[in-house]
Amino acid sequence: RRIARISHRATRFHYDLHFHPLLSDKLYETWIEKSCQGYADCVLVADVRGTPTGYISCHLGDHGEGRIGLMGVSSDFGGQGLGQLLVNASLRWFAENGSRRVSVVTQGRNFKAQRLYQKCGFLTCSIQLWYHYWLHRENRKRTHDRYSDPV
Repeated sequence: RRIARISHRATRFHYDLHFHPLLSDKLYETWIEKSCQGYADCVLVADVRGTPTGYISCHLGDHGEGRIGLMGVSSDFGGQGLGQLLVNASLRWFAENGSRRVSVVTQGRNFKAQRLYQKCGFLTCSIQLWYHYWLHRENRKRTHDRYSDPV
């Protein structure tokens, strides 16, 4: 959960000012927790000297298709190749479990993730734009302190 709390800051939830950053962090904490409790078919964990340093969640779909859900590496271990090790380990796991194809979705602004997946052999097959439209617009403005208590 500690890794999830800080690993997904390039998401649309962190950039939409209607989502408080602490709630967005909590979303990813809950997502990886539920993935470990069975939402994902497998969660692989990178471990350095007994300390979890990263994770990747794997989902098996219909017709031999696999899907990577969440992938995160502790900021203390960034740039050391753990992301690539996790992706490659997931690809082996998918192959061992009958997947013939694996997909992953990431944010367009997350160039680091895009480069990682491309380095591991993934190709961009589509680009989609997602918009949030808030029906109940209030004249509230979020403070510049993105980590104050949720409003």
